[in-house]
This record gives sequence, C-alpha cells and structure tokens, in this order.
Amino acid sequence: MATSDVRLTDNYVVVEGRGLRAHKNGKVTIELLAELANLSLGGNETDGDVFLFDEEGRPRIHLDAGKGPASPDCTVYLDGQSGNLRLGGNETNGDAFLCNEEGKARIHLNAGEGPISPDLTVYLDGRWGNLELGGNDTDGDVLLRNEEGKTRIHLDAGLGNLTLGGNQSDGDVFLLDEEGKTRIHLDAGKGPTSPDLTVYLDGQSGNLRLGGNETDGELMLRDGGGVDTIILSTLLDEDWPVWPGAATGTTVQPVDLVNETLRLKKELLRALETIVDLQTRVATLEAGLP
Repeated sequence: MATSDVRLTDNYVVVEGRGLRAHKNGKVTIELLAELANLSLGGNETDGDVFLFDEEGRPRIHLDAGKGPASPDCTVYLDGQSGNLRLGGNETNGDAFLCNEEGKARIHLNAGEGPISPDLTVYLDGRWGNLELGGNDTDGDVLLRNEEGKTRIHLDAGLGNLTLGGNQSDGDVFLLDEEGKTRIHLDAGKGPTSPDLTVYLDGQSGNLRLGGNETDGELMLRDGGGVDTIILSTLLDEDWPVWPGAATGTTVQPVDLVNETLRLKKELLRALETIVDLQTRVATLEAGLP
C-alpha cells in the first residue's frame, strides 16, 4: 500500500494516495477516498451533515443523516433518519422537477404559484391542492390498485371513462347527503344496499328502485324543450280507480302500471265489442220496423 504524500501546490493541498481520514476518539468519522471519488461523513456514534450556505452565510441546504434539528434558515432539508425531503420555507416555495432524457421537465411538484413548465405531463399544485395529469401528446390516467396489485379503479382521460370494479370485485358509486347518509347507490354487483337509500341501481338484476325513506319515487322523461312528457310516479291501490263491482283490497300495495295498463286495454276492447254488438242489434231492429 502506497504511503500518502501531502503537499501544498499552487495554494492547493494535494494528497497522493487513497485519500483523507478524520478521526474522533480514534474512530473514523470523515473519509475522502480519491480513487473512488467518495466522501463519507458520520458513523462511529456520529451522524453526518452537509451544509450549503448562501452569500449571506445562511445555511440554505442541509443534508442530515441524523435526527436534526434542521437549520432554521433551510429551504432544502434532507432527513436521512426519516427518509424525508423538505423543500421550501423561509419565504420560498418548494419545487421538484423530474426531466426526461431530452431534459424536458415532465413532472413538476409545486408548493407555490408557478409558473409551470410547458412540457409537463404531471403537475401537482400544492397551493390549490390540484393534480393535473396528461397533456403534451399524452392522456392522463389514474389507476388505483388493491393489495394484490390489481387495478380496481381506472380514471382514463383519453377515453373519458371512469371504470370501477373488475378483477373479482364489483364496482359501486355512493352519493351521500349533508348528514352523511347514503342516498344514491349505483351497484354493479349483488349489494348489500344502504338502509337510507332513495335511489338504487342494481346492475346485477337490471333494476332501478326509486323512493323509500320518506320519499316518493318518480321517473320523469323530458322532451327537447324540457317538458315532462312521461312521468312514472308511485301509485297505490288506494289511489287507483276500481271498476264498478270489483272487489277492493284492504291492504295498500304498489300498482304494477304495465299489468294495469294491459288490463285496461282488455277491458276497453271488451267494451268496444259490446258497443259493436249493440249497434248491430239496433240496426237489425230498425230494419224490421214498418
């Protein structure tokens, strides 16, 4: 092993050999290895720190392998103990840029007001709490996966689709009122439903249920002018007219509008046949009169 040669040349300290070491209580805490171009700080019961100062002598960048505390003037603090990176503060907002192989900033994490790079595909606006994905010839997608890595929720800006479920899971959409009660449930599976629902769309059976929980369900279809031309409203036996002589029920039951309409049609056809028969008889009688 070559012996290190230290000399002063042109106001530089030149070290020939492997490098430099600094000791504390006989243990290395700083090591500069020239052959590997490595600088090691800390260890042996001492944590390493790097401080970078501005022109006013304030430490602005603090790289800390220990437990802190951070310098009060820092705008960049890298906490090696907790694995955290903090940017900004001290009258500056923090930004992080990730660039592609062409040097274009594609991802911008911004704690302040901008401006933003024109080449971005991902922009996180910390001031307003917004996340923008896509642009610059790319469409944005949000994928949420379960613990097995299977995509359960897919928000696709390219197709304008929101996909819920799949991969052995059914998709659901819940809309809650101001009291936190689930009022609307769109269910692609088999339930169960919330007890507070007023609208339930059952994708498994193809059913739509409206009303309940002290509300009446109605289905209204409007024309191009915004006029309700078809209204399906809750109708009970007590509100439904009964044919003369027909037995009335003692219990209140929902009316099946389809079957009731079919029944009415059959009654009208029979009435029409009776009218035609009566007209025929009247014509026969009139023909036999002198």
